[in-house]
Amino acid sequence: MRIFKDYLKENIRIFCWMAVSMLILFLSLWAEGFSVRDSWYIVFLELAIWGTAGAAGFVRYFRKRKQLMRADGAIGYDLSMLPETDSPLEKSYQGLLSELLERKKDQEYSFTLQKKDQLDYYSLWVHQIKTPIAGMRLLLQAQRDGFFAEAAGEAGYKEEETKDAMDWNSRMGLELTRVEQYVGLVLSYLRMEDMGKDLVLRKCCLDAVVRKTAKRFSREFCYRKVSLTIKPFTATALTDEKWLSLVLEQLLMNALKYTQEDGHVWIYLEEEKLVIEDDGIGIRAEDLPRVFEKGFTGYNGREEKRSTGIGLYLCKSIMDKLNHSLTITSEAGKGTKVVLDLAREPLWTE
Repeated sequence: MRIFKDYLKENIRIFCWMAVSMLILFLSLWAEGFSVRDSWYIVFLELAIWGTAGAAGFVRYFRKRKQLMRADGAIGYDLSMLPETDSPLEKSYQGLLSELLERKKDQEYSFTLQKKDQLDYYSLWVHQIKTPIAGMRLLLQAQRDGFFAEAAGEAGYKEEETKDAMDWNSRMGLELTRVEQYVGLVLSYLRMEDMGKDLVLRKCCLDAVVRKTAKRFSREFCYRKVSLTIKPFTATALTDEKWLSLVLEQLLMNALKYTQEDGHVWIYLEEEKLVIEDDGIGIRAEDLPRVFEKGFTGYNGREEKRSTGIGLYLCKSIMDKLNHSLTITSEAGKGTKVVLDLAREPLWTE
């Protein structure tokens, strides 16, 4: 019915001119002395001819519309699925469409090359920046060892000086660790769209993955005086350990960032789902629905002035690509609870 209405709408001018021509024909015949009956007979004969032509036109229109509907969404760069042209105008439209598709193909190829160059550059940059980071870490370690050697050799260091030097060394070490984490985050973000080429799905021991990831933050937990409790569990999930570790790393970074001194972070298994919970500053109710949006920082991010709005977006994107789910519940001033459902298939305990 819709196709018939569209056909009438598209040819409304022709039908109007047909009606006018029929009326003129009838009046002309009647004026020439034909009887009303004979005049109507000639008009109806003309109408039958036009009606047959209109019906044939509708059949062609119907077939063409059906063919276009089949091609919709599956045409890609091949125009062979389009119906044959019936007029020079349609041929011109298809020629223009073909030219646009060629331009689009060229632009996509150019964009792919540009993106590859960008990825290669940042990959090289990440690997190069690791060298000075490692060098600075060695210098800090050497400085720390040298300082304690001098202090042990009666160099006359006071206890306060020793404490200040240790604190400075620890803070510099933590900042270097953060630099390393952010460098890794950059590379992961760039590779995320093509992460399907880097996936290695296998059964992983969640407890081992969690403890290995948490160990990287041990010094920062101690320095910030935030307690971490990992409740023992024995569960296995089918996932990619490297990408899952990246998600856990980002979630622990957020927990540390927004948990105050003497706070607490818990990691445990609840109803076969991995949970990371803290008693930090929490998330406002109006910000909670948007925490996974790219670039969204929310009230906490604007207050801290350190949030980029990329971390949780990256976590959600990775979890979606791993066919896992990630949900967050929180209340301002009462902490945040992050739930990772890794049940690509049911978890099982051993």
